[in-house]
Amino acid sequence: MPPNGKQPLIHNIQLLRFIAALSVAFLHATDESGLRLPVSFGAFGVDIFFVISGFIISYITFHNPAHFWVKRLIRIVPFYWTATLGIFFVALAVPSVLHHAKADISWLLFSLLFIPHDSPHGVHPLLGLGWTLNYEMYFYAIFAVALLLSRRWAAYLSGAAIIAVLAATRFVAPSSPAEAFYGEPIVVEFIWGILVFELFRQVSWMTRPSPRGAGYVAVLVILALALLWLPVQEVYRIAPMRLTAGAAAAIVVAMFLVLEKRYGIAAQNRFVLLVGEASYVLYLIHPYIVFGILRLVLHGSQQLPLWSGWLLAVLLLSAATGTATAIHLWFEVPAMNWLRRKLIGEPRPAIFEPADT
Repeated sequence: MPPNGKQPLIHNIQLLRFIAALSVAFLHATDESGLRLPVSFGAFGVDIFFVISGFIISYITFHNPAHFWVKRLIRIVPFYWTATLGIFFVALAVPSVLHHAKADISWLLFSLLFIPHDSPHGVHPLLGLGWTLNYEMYFYAIFAVALLLSRRWAAYLSGAAIIAVLAATRFVAPSSPAEAFYGEPIVVEFIWGILVFELFRQVSWMTRPSPRGAGYVAVLVILALALLWLPVQEVYRIAPMRLTAGAAAAIVVAMFLVLEKRYGIAAQNRFVLLVGEASYVLYLIHPYIVFGILRLVLHGSQQLPLWSGWLLAVLLLSAATGTATAIHLWFEVPAMNWLRRKLIGEPRPAIFEPADT
């Protein structure tokens, strides 16, 4: 830890968020519901996000657990609630433009409270990709309780609680959608992130780094990315193979951290770092940008020549990225800073706490 007591910025975490958010956006832009391009992938971005979340929560609480729950709410709630309410009012005023949301008050309340609820399209909140935030808040709640019990052992207690709930819901038939939701193996990816943090803590104790070692790390990253990118990746979405996706994502995150901490190989591009900071907004809103353009502007012109489809995919991702970055700079950051001043007396984030989804 640096002399001023603050954790240093981890540049490669931002790079990974950039990659993860764009991967998920690419999937939605190019799959059957989008441009129907012959190559479409990116679901692994969610796995990377969850592993990063387990890592970053362990990282920040190891050094400074103060106001943990309040900081997490400040990080997640302002934009998510704003976007959810926006979708609700759009569904209320112009229901025909939304395919998977309707102006249902109970659905809205469950969504705002991060409670998994059986909707017409599965256990999803009004804001479609908000299902991942239900998992995030579940993890934060467990971690907050664990911190009350023991700061030193909080990460391990959280991991044990996640495994206990998972086992109970897998081996005892769940009685509600919420129980089934928390019984999905994807929750183990938070534990993978905790384990990555333990590796991160030990890296500085290893032997002197060498160029050959950096090459080995790069090979591991390539192999892990290949596991995530392979056309059979959808097999990983099926329990218990989800554990495989989490392991591959953990290798990617761990090796990116090793490259930065041990070999000084880190993302320095300002644009990449900025989009990494805006990745939370990009992840949540990109389907509405992508499908909004396709459905409202292009009127079904997805049936395009192949080269045009790829060009349009680039334009869609650019539009989503630009919109998310603008929202991040002009709404999300001011809102978070205002809440920090009011609730915990901090004029700005005391430590680097990037988005966790």
